[in-house]
Amino acid sequence: MSERKRWTRLASAHPYWAVLDHPRFRADRLGPDDVRAFFDTGERDLANTLSAIRRVRPDFRPSRALDYGCGVGRLTLPLARQSDHAIGVDLSLPMLAEARRNAEAHGVRNVEFIEADEFFGADDARFAVDFVYSYIVLQHVPPRIGLHITGVLLRRLAPGGVAALHYTYARRASLLRRVVHPLRRVVPGVNAIVNILQRRPVFEPMIPMYEYDLAALFDTFQRHGCTSMHVDLTDHGGHLGAMFLLEKRAAPAAG
Repeated sequence: MSERKRWTRLASAHPYWAVLDHPRFRADRLGPDDVRAFFDTGERDLANTLSAIRRVRPDFRPSRALDYGCGVGRLTLPLARQSDHAIGVDLSLPMLAEARRNAEAHGVRNVEFIEADEFFGADDARFAVDFVYSYIVLQHVPPRIGLHITGVLLRRLAPGGVAALHYTYARRASLLRRVVHPLRRVVPGVNAIVNILQRRPVFEPMIPMYEYDLAALFDTFQRHGCTSMHVDLTDHGGHLGAMFLLEKRAAPAAG
């Protein structure tokens, strides 16, 4: 299954759960209180990230900010409130449609939502930003593709700008779980069996998790001028990760 098809199917059925896989966010359980709780998590996550950045850059406030893997706008909407203009990018058209509805419902006007193909096909200057944010997204992207995405994001980051990028690098789990997870991605029928055992729809796509090689990440960061770094380690249900706070080298002064 292609990644576009996977996320389109997930977003069409359970757009909020596909972002945060807690049972309360599945479409058949989702109520107004659940939606408020969902967006509250985005406010908290962004606040925590900005707080970490401001320990190093106390005066940091983004002008043009980009949320990669924006989903339904969980992080993009609070990001728009903290910046002059926010851009949300996602692979899934149903996600983007829901994000636009959410922006309208929340009265957020200084935001635009862009489909991934348009974003990657555009001239770098069109999407030049001084803050790039991606949290609990790239862990779902195969590393070969994720490293390419990272390169594009950092290339479009202005000198002196900041990136907050999250990746997973290891998993603390039983041998059975570590064996079954990759099998679900590549062996027909395995995902259906797991869905049945978990009492989910038989043909519901899985949400894949990938582990990144840290050396490859560091090489990508350095090649794109991000040599100043702070790291906050994460653990989401045994998926070990890191939020990298990167500062891109400022352009040398003229003369």
